[in-house]
Amino acid sequence: MLRFSNGLLMNGGVGIDGKGFFQFQGDNLSLVTNTGDWHLDETIVSSRMWWQNFPATFNTFKKPVSDAIYFKLITKLNGIFPVLSPHPVLVHGALDEAKRVFPGISEESNALFKEFMHFLNYEFNLFETLNEPAVMGSFSDDLGPFMIGVSGNDFVLPPEVPTLHSAPEIWGYLTWIINNYFAGPYPNTPEFAKLNGKRFEWGNLELSDSLKNEKIEGLVYFFIAKYILIYEAWANKSDSPLSFAIAVNLIQKNEERPWRYLY
Repeated sequence: MLRFSNGLLMNGGVGIDGKGFFQFQGDNLSLVTNTGDWHLDETIVSSRMWWQNFPATFNTFKKPVSDAIYFKLITKLNGIFPVLSPHPVLVHGALDEAKRVFPGISEESNALFKEFMHFLNYEFNLFETLNEPAVMGSFSDDLGPFMIGVSGNDFVLPPEVPTLHSAPEIWGYLTWIINNYFAGPYPNTPEFAKLNGKRFEWGNLELSDSLKNEKIEGLVYFFIAKYILIYEAWANKSDSPLSFAIAVNLIQKNEERPWRYLY
């Protein structure tokens, strides 16, 4: 099962009867979308098994998908949840985020995350950017194609979504981009020679000029750090996640700038 950033577990697909299902584990970690398209199987007590009320075809855990889906998804979530509490970063700042998304992280790795945050603040003025006035919307650190079912250029909203917060809309779009396109860090081995020495990649992403600036770049590296930690917490890696340390060192020490690959 996929683990979201707050510990919620999800599986999904289409049954032999052609009806979709989503299965969740974890109490008080999600919001019910109240779409009326699903019913809860009361016979299963080990998890929450939801079945679609009508046959439908969709894919789960597929990427990349059309970015048009993101804008449809956000419009839907904003309509269902017009009032949300602010994201923890807006209340407590960025320094505690590693511990929040990876509760079992080692003190050494947590210290590395905090050092990286200070680096991003020095290089990109991250802390001020995070607190700038902005248009707000529904946000999850998991915003991406794995949070939904996908059918062509449209989506199927599951009966539950990870707990949402209110945050600047640009956070949501950048998080979607990372969850939809980003991969890395890759090993520096001949197997990945096609990357021409690059340790990260963005697939077929094409970036608009409005996102090619240092303010956005700092936010992206903040969200990449969390993206890797969320994945490693799901994969049950060591409490000292290696991929996270490699990525941080590549960006901070080796001056690798994966966002600028897209310029």
